[in-house]
Amino acid sequence: MYYSNSGCRKNVEDNTYQICRNDIFIDWDQLNCKKIISEIKDDGCYIAVNLGDWLKKQDIYDISVTEDNESEGYKEMYYERNPEKEEKDEFYDTDDTAYIPFERLVYEGDVISYTDSSIETVTEVEENGDFYTKITSMPKLPLKDMD
Repeated sequence: MYYSNSGCRKNVEDNTYQICRNDIFIDWDQLNCKKIISEIKDDGCYIAVNLGDWLKKQDIYDISVTEDNESEGYKEMYYERNPEKEEKDEFYDTDDTAYIPFERLVYEGDVISYTDSSIETVTEVEENGDFYTKITSMPKLPLKDMD
């Protein structure tokens, strides 16, 4: 795992770091998809989800479809920041939670959601942190006959 944002991992002393809820990292095993830590378990393990899926669930951004081209297998989305929704305490720095830098959360080319059937990639980022994505359907590969 590679941590991608400077706000990730709290330095608690010299070379000791703490994993926090809301830390963002790149999962190299899933097409470099950005993940966010949504929960830290008592044993120190954590649950991480696709950043794009998490953003949709949190309802932080006003998300709209700008183009839906089913015949070509893609959909384009627009994520518009909503500062009022960003004011929630759960997005600010605390002992076990990392601050989320919404104004620089994603960059062009970032993969924010990846499944077996689709991939969502950031195509453009505006100066204020609003961004566009393209969701592309992944073709199902035929199973090879092993006989």
